[in-house]
Amino acid sequence: TYTALATLKICGRGLEDIHLEGVKALVRAVQDPDGSFRPHPGESERDVRFLFCAAAVCHFISDWTAFDKDRAVEKVLSCLSHEGGFGLYPGLE
Repeated sequence: TYTALATLKICGRGLEDIHLEGVKALVRAVQDPDGSFRPHPGESERDVRFLFCAAAVCHFISDWTAFDKDRAVEKVLSCLSHEGGFGLYPGLE
């Protein structure tokens, strides 16, 4: 979804033909209670790459109602490493 919407935006195409309620439903379905995101519902992998994609999708469609920003920010900050960088998941470098 991220790649498709990004490509449409880069190519100067509007999103008027996109079913935005479906996009928002997907964003809701892939955010976990701890603020992390999965690549698709039912997938076990979770890390900040997918969080970034979900945030970009919400930015592209100008609608953040399906994205819990507070939980997402907490998740990102929990990935801060002792070296000052961010890991893909808490505890990683």
